[in-house]
Amino acid sequence: MMDPYYLLASILMGLTAWAAFRYGRQNSSVRHIVIAVLLMVVPYFVLDPAQLAIAGGALTVFLFWP
Repeated sequence: MMDPYYLLASILMGLTAWAAFRYGRQNSSVRHIVIAVLLMVVPYFVLDPAQLAIAGGALTVFLFWP
């Protein structure tokens, strides 16, 4: 049985990863590409919705960290 919060968090992380990956490729930013790939991979290893939201939020913060 799939938790709807897990599905929502996975979709949001996927959209964020897609946007970061496109931005990274367009501007040749390795940092953004690596974080995007991590955002894409994390849902396969984290099964709890709360932990997934925390991991996704932390990685998203690192996207905008100077």
